[in-house]
Amino acid sequence: MKQFLDGVPATYTAYLLGPYYDNPNTIGETLMPPELVKELITNADKEGFRIRLHACGDAAIRLALDSYEAAWGWNICSFLH
Repeated sequence: MKQFLDGVPATYTAYLLGPYYDNPNTIGETLMPPELVKELITNADKEGFRIRLHACGDAAIRLALDSYEAAWGWNICSFLH
């Protein structure tokens, strides 16, 4: 399973922990609510899917790691890449 968590920095859609230095009005965004991401990853892992996440921004990377942590203990091998 591959899921995109955010966009890319060039279009200010990568999800960041703080505002863009050249566009301080935005931190980007996720493509779905963080709690839904965690639920999706946990359920996919329980079903044995290999999980791959696209995450460009530092907040998106944190969300990816938090989601893996939430699912930890089910299908641990799916996190190896």
